[in-house]
Amino acid sequence: MASEAHHQRLFTLALAASCLLTRVSALSRVATTSQGSEAVAQASDSMVIPEWKLDLASGKGDDWWTRFGLRSVGDTIKSAIWSDGLPVITGSPAQNRQRCPVIKLPDDVVLAANRRGWTTLSGSWTTGSGIGVATWEQNYLSMGFSRDIKKVAVHFRSASTGQMAARTRYFTDKEMMMLYDWKEMPAKATSKAAANSTRSSSKGKTEQFNLAIMDCAGTLMYVVKEKNHTIQVYSRDATLVAESAVEAPVLRYKFADPSSKYLIATAEAPGLNASIKVKDIPRDVEIGEVLPFGMRFQKGGYVNSSALMETEYRWILATAVQALAIYKAQAVGLPWEIITVVETFFIVCFAVMILTVLGMLYSIYRCVYPSAYYLSKDYYGRIADNPFLLVPPRPPQRHSMADAANSRQYAQERGLPGSVPSYGANK
Repeated sequence: MASEAHHQRLFTLALAASCLLTRVSALSRVATTSQGSEAVAQASDSMVIPEWKLDLASGKGDDWWTRFGLRSVGDTIKSAIWSDGLPVITGSPAQNRQRCPVIKLPDDVVLAANRRGWTTLSGSWTTGSGIGVATWEQNYLSMGFSRDIKKVAVHFRSASTGQMAARTRYFTDKEMMMLYDWKEMPAKATSKAAANSTRSSSKGKTEQFNLAIMDCAGTLMYVVKEKNHTIQVYSRDATLVAESAVEAPVLRYKFADPSSKYLIATAEAPGLNASIKVKDIPRDVEIGEVLPFGMRFQKGGYVNSSALMETEYRWILATAVQALAIYKAQAVGLPWEIITVVETFFIVCFAVMILTVLGMLYSIYRCVYPSAYYLSKDYYGRIADNPFLLVPPRPPQRHSMADAANSRQYAQERGLPGSVPSYGANK
């Protein structure tokens, strides 16, 4: 009996071990199958849902405060952060409510200025076949008397509706901190290229600038910085989402994902694959000294691909390239003719406003205190000569009536003939 129980126990252990081995082999086959299917999907150029889209649907992600270890602060003011729980690359509240249109770009797009007048600089984004997808403009009148053209915002509009979709403006680091409470993340949280550029830039005395990208409602979405021949694009929470080296002598940008190092888009002046040095670019293609750019976006959809490759987010890098081109063209200043026209326009407007206010005050004064000429005209003029507007004679006063009655009585008592004495006669 003891031997039989021992054999039964051994049989049970062997059966459990065989079941465990069967489950492990099944799991390994499933993992191999999933990896094989992923490889087949990549080989067959099929679309795979990126991780950022899953985060967007599930609401996964830490906010800016939690990332810096301030979880208690984040729980207190979560309502102040419009992007709480959303990926770093996403639409703004105004875009999600369709208040601001979203500019969707094809794989290839041309960025160029079209016209510079006395008061505006304008341009457009077109496809390779010349179809307009967006327009942009910069109004010099908003410069005022400052003569600082870099402070003038650039407005980007949808070509189909003409509605403003986004705008960019120059800010210093101090202004970004004061207006948006935004600053660049510490060097350890950025990529190696961004960290090196941050250290080297801190040694210099030049003031760092930021090109803020906002939606039509003025909500800060992205920030563009250029330091030490490197362009960096940051999100609203100071996360580096794209960076590119500034190649020379052919001006070319190659934006890559900082985490995966995969290429996102390529921009080249004056066009893609032109390979023309900046000094050799024909000046007739530069409107307002703004260089034209040809831009090509890579196809996304693979695992860990950047959201900037998607058609609804390609406008971000295009806006960054266009804003940098405008800013660099105007870094040397505007021609004196444009500055003279702008200042003359404001001087004339101020003079007209002052004369209008003085005229209104004088009119009010004359309404209350008319001049002697108009008083005499009203009394002796046509109004006084019009019989239909004359005031009838005033009847005699009461004491005059009593004097007239006494006069009649006096005449009757003495039997005096003749007319009745006039009113007011004394006894």
